[in-house]
Amino acid sequence: MCSHSSKIKESIDHLMLVLYPKIKEQFDLIDSCYFLDISNGDKECNTIIGLLIDMKTEFSTLHTYESRFVFPSILNIIDNSKIELQNYHPNITDLLYLTKKKEQRLNQLTIEFVIELNKQHFEDINQHVKILISILQNKFVESKQQWNDLMQDCLDNCSSFNFNKLSEIND
Repeated sequence: MCSHSSKIKESIDHLMLVLYPKIKEQFDLIDSCYFLDISNGDKECNTIIGLLIDMKTEFSTLHTYESRFVFPSILNIIDNSKIELQNYHPNITDLLYLTKKKEQRLNQLTIEFVIELNKQHFEDINQHVKILISILQNKFVESKQQWNDLMQDCLDNCSSFNFNKLSEIND
C-alpha cells in the first residue's frame, strides 16, 4: 500500500464531498436567477453569460472525468488487492495530465470572466457569482495544487506507482 494512501483518500473526499458540491451548488443557484440587471440582447451580457456557461461546462466535465476515471483508478492502485484482481494499471500520467489541462482551462475562464465583469463595471452582481469566483480563485486552485503536488510526490516515491511515473504533470 502506498504511504500516501490516507492523504490521497482525504484529498479525494475533500474534493468530491466538500469542494465540488459547493462549486456545483453555486452554478445551480446562478442558473436559477438572472444575476445581472441588463438586457439579454446586450453584447457584454452575452459575453459574460457565455463565459459562465463555458466555466460550468468545463467544471462539469472535470468533475465527471475525475469521479468516473481518475479517482477510482488511483484508489484501485493504492488498494493492492484490487490491483492483483484487476491486473490493470491505468496510465495515471495521462489521466492527471488531462485533468490538469481542464483545471487550467477553468482557471483561465474564471480570470476572463472576472476581467469582463470588471471591464463592464458589473459591480452589482449576484452574491452567488461572487461566492463562485471566490471558491474557484482560492479554494479550487489551492486544493488542486495540493492534489497535484501529492500525486507528483506519490508517483515519484511510491512503489505502487513505479509502473507509471509522472514527471510531465507539471507541464
